[in-house]
Amino acid sequence: MKLKLLVSAIFFLVKVNAQSGFQSMVNPKVASSYTFAQNVETYNEINGGIVLGNTSSANHCFIDPANLIGETENLIPGPGLPIGFDFIFNGNTFDRVAVNTNGWLSFGKSGLGNGAVYSQIATAPISQAADGDGNGTHDMSPNEELRNRVSGLGTDLNAAADSELRIETIGVAPNRTFVAQWENFKRSGSTTHNYNFQIRLNETLNTVEIVYGDMVFGNNNYSAQVGLSGYDQSDYNNRWVSSSASSTNSWANTEAGFSPSTNCSLVATIPPPVSGSVFRWTPTTMGIPNEKFVGLKVYPTVTDNILNINNVSEIEIVKIYDVSGKKIYSKEIHKANFLIDFSQFTSGIYLVNLQSGNQTKTVKVIKK
Repeated sequence: MKLKLLVSAIFFLVKVNAQSGFQSMVNPKVASSYTFAQNVETYNEINGGIVLGNTSSANHCFIDPANLIGETENLIPGPGLPIGFDFIFNGNTFDRVAVNTNGWLSFGKSGLGNGAVYSQIATAPISQAADGDGNGTHDMSPNEELRNRVSGLGTDLNAAADSELRIETIGVAPNRTFVAQWENFKRSGSTTHNYNFQIRLNETLNTVEIVYGDMVFGNNNYSAQVGLSGYDQSDYNNRWVSSSASSTNSWANTEAGFSPSTNCSLVATIPPPVSGSVFRWTPTTMGIPNEKFVGLKVYPTVTDNILNINNVSEIEIVKIYDVSGKKIYSKEIHKANFLIDFSQFTSGIYLVNLQSGNQTKTVKVIKK
């Protein structure tokens, strides 16, 4: 009888889970997959790349390089903005983003074509329901991973005459960084608040950084959501700053959030983050970076024709970059042992990037 009840309960849970469209029982979790640290470094502005929107932008989402004015409606599909490299977040490999004027971005996949990303006009992105329209299914179903997101200062933000939203990919492979930068954005309804901050996605290490520049908390009391969120609102890894006089936390010493709606206060009675403050999330898999590459052999690393790659685990994707960071080769392999013909490349130094699961390994190879 007990076994029968247990089987029935499991069947019921699986059925409900399937009907709801949610996959939280099997999906990776940002809550347990990332560690957090904060420190003070240097705030380095970007000046290149692409400017999104204009000085009147408010509640806009940018999902298409061909439409830099942006969307103001929810769940409009688009090809996404290029990250410039493959970025592993929460167990998925992404190469596109959607950027929101309200201080956050979500991830996407170019392989999904015009549905690589979806617009979402949210001022509370971490606690935003995955079933926003209330019809019982995930808004991004069947590609629920497209809800994964990073919130740098998730609140109701507006551009003004001195504001600019910009994205740029900087650096050289395999150490490039995608930067989304909000410059002189204002809190809606206030002329005394002024915010400068960036969301940074770092290649290879797959770390997420929120970096704050000059931040001014004015006369009105506001709050923002800061952190990571996964497939639905139940999965979060966020920060808490209270404005209570009895609070022991601050922007210089944040605490872990206790719910998806946990906020960081933007009030004049508490000091804002100092310029150069970095909030950094590191995937826990970095603690065992070579798990998928134990016994890896790449030889000869100085070659004029054939490069041999032998591994225990299956290698799914191989990418090769030249020293300028340009990707010159990409192929799905799905083998543990294989060869690459280097005779097709000119003499020089190359970086061979191997991907197995959610881990990567990069090896330098010289073509004679």
